[in-house]
Amino acid sequence: MNKIYATKIDDIIKAKKFIINLHYNNKAFHFEDSPSDIINGDGSPTFTPSEAKNLEDRLDELYNDNLNWRSIECPIGYSLMIHNLLGELDVDEDEDWFMGIDLEDELKQINDILYDYVNDNRISRDEFKYVEYLCGLLHKEWKGKK
Repeated sequence: MNKIYATKIDDIIKAKKFIINLHYNNKAFHFEDSPSDIINGDGSPTFTPSEAKNLEDRLDELYNDNLNWRSIECPIGYSLMIHNLLGELDVDEDEDWFMGIDLEDELKQINDILYDYVNDNRISRDEFKYVEYLCGLLHKEWKGKK
């Protein structure tokens, strides 16, 4: 089982690390859906019953009032931001998807996440590189807005 699924989310960095981990493992889903209902392309469950139970707890924690999502507003917004950075959203060319998002603030936080990952023995080198890649995409988007 992925250890991140069992780790309590009690601050915004852990919340964002959790969402990044789902994306890295190609297991991102809409957080209003039950993890036990998520299926792979072949119809098999994406998560084991134990993982689904842990994920239910984490989803509740993602919506804790003590977490300040700032300009992203919510966990779904953060997940959508990652989808958009990776080119996985079908966004109208004229639409400024990042309008209203404080990209500089998000860039600072993803740098905090990178720093936190250096000290986290649960994170693989490949996942760290994935976050570096996201950071680069976010930086490129931020520079384009300046």
